Amino acid sequence: MRVLNITYRSLCCAKRVYQYKSLKSLYSVLRTREMPDPELDFDYLCNDKYKSEIEENIKQRKGIGNIGRVHELHNKLKNGGLSEENEVNLVNELKEELKLIPNKSCPLVTAYGDDPKVVKVTGNKRKFAFQPREFSEITKMLHLIRTDNLSNLSGHKSYYLMGDLAEMEQALVRFTVKKLLERKFLFISVPDILPAHIIESCGMSTKGDRTQVYRTDFASLSAGDGFKPT
Repeated sequence: MRVLNITYRSLCCAKRVYQYKSLKSLYSVLRTREMPDPELDFDYLCNDKYKSEIEENIKQRKGIGNIGRVHELHNKLKNGGLSEENEVNLVNELKEELKLIPNKSCPLVTAYGDDPKVVKVTGNKRKFAFQPREFSEITKMLHLIRTDNLSNLSGHKSYYLMGDLAEMEQALVRFTVKKLLERKFLFISVPDILPAHIIESCGMSTKGDRTQVYRTDFASLSAGDGFKPT
């Protein structure tokens, strides 16, 4: 009779290796598959009539787009007289510049200006017989949350929960999932790590100082096998 000796550590190691191999195969498929370009509104973005409107929208949204460069490239293509190679290069550059232009802003939000606006008030503000403390202040006093000195872990505007608060968060997640499964919802886990070109094909820029995308460097994890997401 053979005795199979499996430790918890070996199981964890096997799980990590399995996840890495699965992720590697996923990337190999995604990197070779042709991804569609985002749907760009050429008629609006390349129309001189809306140029000043787009410039103001870029300014208000603190974007990095250059609508002047977009129109310059568009006019060069419209005038013609280019070689096939130059035309292809200009089209690709135009698409990249168009991707940097932020989406339109809702007219209602634009009309608000720089001052905060109360949209709706619900209920009455509770009055206390003492000076209440803010949530962040209470949690810091009880060592339940950390918001400072996180640059080596998760970034400047991040936080992480500790102790009872972390347990409460997990309890709420499990409670919510349990209720949803009881109502016949399908439990789906989606990948949190995606190649940049997939995110960009959805219209979200991954470059520049202002971006909602964290970039992961897999160089140390995949040395020698060519596995590095872009």
